[in-house]
Amino acid sequence: MLSVRVVSPPNLIDISAPIISIQVPNGKSFLINCPEGSQRLFQEVKEKIPKIQCILFTKLSSDHVGGLPGLLLTKADTNTNTNTNANDSSDLTTTSPSLSTKFFTSQVDLVGPTGLTALMNASRSFVRRPNFSVKVFEGTSEFVYKFAERDGGGGQQGLAAPSSVPSTTTTTKKSMHTSTEPLVDIESVSAIICNSSGSSPTAKRQKLDITNSTSTSTHPEIEISYVFKSSKISGKFDINKAKALNIPRGPVYGQLKAGKDVTLDDGRTILSSSVCEPASDGVLILVVSCSSSTTLAELRAKTEILSIQNNPNLHLIVHLTPAEIYSSAQYQEFTSLFPSCAQQIVANESGGDGVPFRTPFLNAYKLSLLDDKLFIVPKKGQLATSKSKSNINSTSAGLLTEYKLIPLTKQGYVEASNELKTLEAADLKKIVDEAKLNGAISEEFGSSISSTTTTTTATTTTTTTTTTTTTTTTSNEEILFLGTGSSIPCIHRNVSGIYITMRNNNSLFLDCGEGSLGQLARATDNNAIDARILSLSMIYISHPHADHHLGLLQVLAKKKRLGGSSKPIVIIAPDQVLLWLSEYCDHVSDEIVGSYVGVSCMHLLHRSSIYSNSNSNNNNSNSNNSNSNSNSNSNNNNNNNSNINNNNNNSEILQQLQTDLGISNIVTTFVSHCYSSFGIVFASDTWGRVLYSGDCRPSQKLADCANEVFGGVDICIHEATFEDNLMSEAVLKKHATIKEAIALGQSVSAEYVILTHFSQRYAKLPNLNLSTSSNPPFTVCNEDGEELETIAKNELNGTKLIVAWDFMRLQKCSLSKASCINDRMQLLFPPVAEMENSPETKKANAEVQKIMNLPGAFANNNFQCK
Repeated sequence: MLSVRVVSPPNLIDISAPIISIQVPNGKSFLINCPEGSQRLFQEVKEKIPKIQCILFTKLSSDHVGGLPGLLLTKADTNTNTNTNANDSSDLTTTSPSLSTKFFTSQVDLVGPTGLTALMNASRSFVRRPNFSVKVFEGTSEFVYKFAERDGGGGQQGLAAPSSVPSTTTTTKKSMHTSTEPLVDIESVSAIICNSSGSSPTAKRQKLDITNSTSTSTHPEIEISYVFKSSKISGKFDINKAKALNIPRGPVYGQLKAGKDVTLDDGRTILSSSVCEPASDGVLILVVSCSSSTTLAELRAKTEILSIQNNPNLHLIVHLTPAEIYSSAQYQEFTSLFPSCAQQIVANESGGDGVPFRTPFLNAYKLSLLDDKLFIVPKKGQLATSKSKSNINSTSAGLLTEYKLIPLTKQGYVEASNELKTLEAADLKKIVDEAKLNGAISEEFGSSISSTTTTTTATTTTTTTTTTTTTTTTSNEEILFLGTGSSIPCIHRNVSGIYITMRNNNSLFLDCGEGSLGQLARATDNNAIDARILSLSMIYISHPHADHHLGLLQVLAKKKRLGGSSKPIVIIAPDQVLLWLSEYCDHVSDEIVGSYVGVSCMHLLHRSSIYSNSNSNNNNSNSNNSNSNSNSNSNNNNNNNSNINNNNNNSEILQQLQTDLGISNIVTTFVSHCYSSFGIVFASDTWGRVLYSGDCRPSQKLADCANEVFGGVDICIHEATFEDNLMSEAVLKKHATIKEAIALGQSVSAEYVILTHFSQRYAKLPNLNLSTSSNPPFTVCNEDGEELETIAKNELNGTKLIVAWDFMRLQKCSLSKASCINDRMQLLFPPVAEMENSPETKKANAEVQKIMNLPGAFANNNFQCK
């Protein structure tokens, strides 16, 4: 069937722009807008990413495109087995003044305003999948997009799919079309472009400055509405007539149904008209994006709008229009101009009910049973119940509102699953009952936890002497985990993001993955999110992988909209991330211009790390021989970018961090993960000495930095991507295991070791394996593989271990409490047994070991980096 689904209207908490999906009978889909959080939502509502053939954008802003890079990476990895370490980039081809195309692969098309190509170019350092490319259609004036042109290999924008990519027209049971439902597809999409700013695209600046966002260039404020035109609706296939003519079942039925005449093996020619009813005209779908009265005035005068106002084939209009504009008399007059038979759906912030992220809410609620101050129960993202005023017969869309267009005889709304609409009291009671049954909660447990000591360690920033104090403070000081998963957003855990509030209520981010702003909003009391963003003084990005920085754009744009440009955020990040932000300002949008000041991680390096890093950090290859040239080039590029930063007045910025955040010292060091990966250690008057690893193998350099400069740390936040039985995979992928992370924390005398960045393979909680069972001891080695010490698996040697979760809120008074509930967590989320002895697992482990044994692939098989 052909249907239009409102995956989610904007709800002002999680989803910043409406997401629309148009489903066609061949299984493919068209997606309109891709804000942050799209991937997690798609997992929740079972929207299939691999089936998306085209993504269209109504506006080019972080609210609308924030989830695009991550979704492309996921789609590429889902569709093909790609080499994630490749650094190929494709050329840009312009075919007309108003229509540009970029060949990134032949797997998905992007359609939208001018600047979309520049966005993809800016993302080139972290969106790298050479076997999967994107073709971009962008324009400043009206154009028609046809998906068929790119499949055929001919025509203006034709591009044949690589032979390694499976054809989308392979014969399957579905493609035989033995069903009696009519065949239909989206034939073309017309883009209706409104430019409310009246400006034209600006030329590229001659020189980029990656350390600031003070570009004075302006970009056109383009907004696009779309008209989707389906192919002709094939006549109903009469299977009885086919049987009467002795036509064999199979692909022949599909050809006849598609309107093709067929010659059978017996020599007879069967006309399609002899078994099918006559074809009828296709349907039109209008998607209106109108965010201002200026756009409305321009839209009403468009020829494309005037031409369909009285067209009987216009069956559906979807309004992606803010409630304030939609309710105006002018807009209501506009809606009345269309045929009364056309159904109208309103997808804005005043939509119907729905809970976009049900699973994370239920997980957080379950954890809150252990301690409701330690684990925040987030706002559900429930959509507003108020309706937009309307003088016409329209429907206010909620989560998964769907309208079926074809078959015409079955046209109408499709009922969404009730479990995605609401959360009932019975759902929560079931969680409580299960927790009691598993022994995770009890009255005795509640009282024992409440008596846990609230002592914590605080260290002054001028000495390495530690003093233990007792605090009963009720201030807003907190470490709030917004994302504790790795790689891609998952329904259970979002990607990396930690929000830390200091004693003066100013704040910072340690990494800012996609969806961080939405997570922060859900964890914040009503009307307090603006204050949180305005208090933001620093964002640290550990490395240029997408899951650690794609949330930056929305956070920066939000602060600028709130008037926070007078005090820009200090962004400490690898040069590649700063370059991405700079190019976004210069060539895509003005929305973050003036919102930040960039500081390269290279400029805060610990003295032992200031040398050529070609041998230690950032060898993305599994073989030194296979990628040595590319590593050399990357080092040269890094040096050039560093020269751009040489005029930066870091002392002034460090003084700002001291004033705003109480940070007296901050040092970075190279760690072993991807190119330009850094760990960080800082001393503050609120949290003492804090180490954050980012993604890496446990690093001796990071430990040396913490010990030499700070005399150890109080809090060590370390990635623990894999369970201990996956050491080989951890080494291969340059991540850490749980025990390795604990050992690193112990090596820097951390009182608290907080584990985060868990593999998404662990649906809820990895097996900590900290019991006193007969597990073998854990051996700590140096970079040469020599054994340094052995730690019994049932001993933490006084280290307090905390397992981070999304929406975990740590305060000074709750750190000790958080370290006492690991056993209860395991009861609350029983670990899923690993299939260690399965043939699949054994084969995978053998492949990993084979790669690790390649000469030169790894200097050693231990966890230290040089």
